Amino acid sequence: LDKYATLPLIVLLLMLFIPAYSFLLTSEILATSLFINMSMLQFSYVIIVAFKLYEYAICFMLTSESPVIFDVGANEGRYAGMISTIFPQGKLYSFEPHPKSYDRLSKRGVDGNFFQIAVGAENKRCTLYERVDHPEGSEMASVHEKVITEFHGVESVKIDVEMKTIDTIMKEQNIDCVDFLKIDVEGHELAVIEGATEAIKQGNIKVIQYEFNHPNIESKAFMRDFRDQLKGCLLYTSPSP
Repeated sequence: LDKYATLPLIVLLLMLFIPAYSFLLTSEILATSLFINMSMLQFSYVIIVAFKLYEYAICFMLTSESPVIFDVGANEGRYAGMISTIFPQGKLYSFEPHPKSYDRLSKRGVDGNFFQIAVGAENKRCTLYERVDHPEGSEMASVHEKVITEFHGVESVKIDVEMKTIDTIMKEQNIDCVDFLKIDVEGHELAVIEGATEAIKQGNIKVIQYEFNHPNIESKAFMRDFRDQLKGCLLYTSPSP
């Protein structure tokens, strides 16, 4: 069996043998969506499960021994550490705009390329909003202030950051193809995809995994918007219970 055929089995085994751990992860349940560019990949099916633990199984879909991986919204590097362990020969590019989180990311000891920038639909300076009670940085920082003030219900602080598009980054770094694009940016996911329009249209991004959950209410990004932006791709989604 190839990697795609075995992925559902991997997920099933995780569900059967670690139900207790799965229960403990209920606070981490997220709606995870996956778009597959069919011009680049050939397979029949894949199962995506919403638990944080199960999202790691997605990595086994990649056929290259040294895939190019973009980690957008890297925070302090938990995901970067995991993906670099699975693909030690992979080429990892991690993006994190928060200066405190970026500092921890860059010192984590992961072999990769790190960029202290936000990723979005434009090349510009922008404001990142963070919880006032998390001066050292959190996983909740967003370019949408209401994610902090309305969804999390706390005051925000402003951080001026640079933003670039995926299309621009690929050109600047001379990257022809991205095998896996992971996006976790607290409601800003659609804008990141909009900034990769050229690469997606040309089939130069194979797989996109993005978070779709409560912060998207504040950014007013709907699943239909993602579908429209990614016409010609297949969508596999696992909604939050």
